[in-house]
Amino acid sequence: METVLHKKVARRLREIRNDTIWIDGEDVAAAFKPLKMGLRVAHLTEPWETFLYKYQRVRQTYEELYRIKLTDEEIKEDLDHLRKL
Repeated sequence: METVLHKKVARRLREIRNDTIWIDGEDVAAAFKPLKMGLRVAHLTEPWETFLYKYQRVRQTYEELYRIKLTDEEIKEDLDHLRKL
């Protein structure tokens, strides 16, 4: 389940590591593990408001940690995609 947030974290990781090697989904997933924080497909079975709270919590944490910023359009794109799942 790749979102705009995942893509921005991957881009930031490449910048931080100053690495030209492609970072794939596994690397991005690993980036979320140290804080034991992430979104899982199983979370989509919860009420939407509960899932939304978790998405916002993860997004805000990683925006601060990786110094990235999602626009309102990107957040909407992510949430629309996730809601369809």
